[in-house]
Amino acid sequence: MDEFDASGPVAFEDRPGTWLVFSEGNRKYYQNADTQESRWSVPTSCAWLRQSKQGIYVYYNFVTKQVIWTRPDSLCWKFIVNKNQERPMWFNYRTKHMQAEVPGELPGELVGELMDEGSTFWFNEASGDMAWEEPKEISWRKVVDERGGVFWFNQRTGLSQWDDPVDMAWREEFSQKEKKHYYWNEYTGEAAFGKPEPIAWTMKKEL
Repeated sequence: MDEFDASGPVAFEDRPGTWLVFSEGNRKYYQNADTQESRWSVPTSCAWLRQSKQGIYVYYNFVTKQVIWTRPDSLCWKFIVNKNQERPMWFNYRTKHMQAEVPGELPGELVGELMDEGSTFWFNEASGDMAWEEPKEISWRKVVDERGGVFWFNQRTGLSQWDDPVDMAWREEFSQKEKKHYYWNEYTGEAAFGKPEPIAWTMKKEL
């Protein structure tokens, strides 16, 4: 019950990669990769849809009617194309599960988007760290509420706040004395010549 209270129905979904989708005539059916069970009804883990609101993704499960603001594990897939592999693979970066078959959890439009996106990942030029999903430091978005108020929402963590995030307060300036650019944080007063880790993330394409 604690899990349900904290996360709702999503806490009891099958693990990503459990279900595969097949067609019979004009109908789709689902097969459990572990038990070989087949069913016509949509498993809850395969019922997530992604919608966009003010540039923020909202996730809706049309079976359980649950709405969440952070990406569910069932949709956390990457289409990995690597020259050292014989064929592309689907990789769930939350559970570390990998498979060749298209995951049954993914809606059709997201399958195409992820295949076009390919093996993209985030790389931190300051720390050398790598991440499959957008790092929390740069996942802040401005949102306008129904009263016109502006607040910040973190798409990765689900946190919201009125004050500007510290990680978003870095500014680039030029030092006449040193004759080079530097960065300073207008909230903390911290300064650095190298790009600070919170804003040093860039998108890379190949593994």
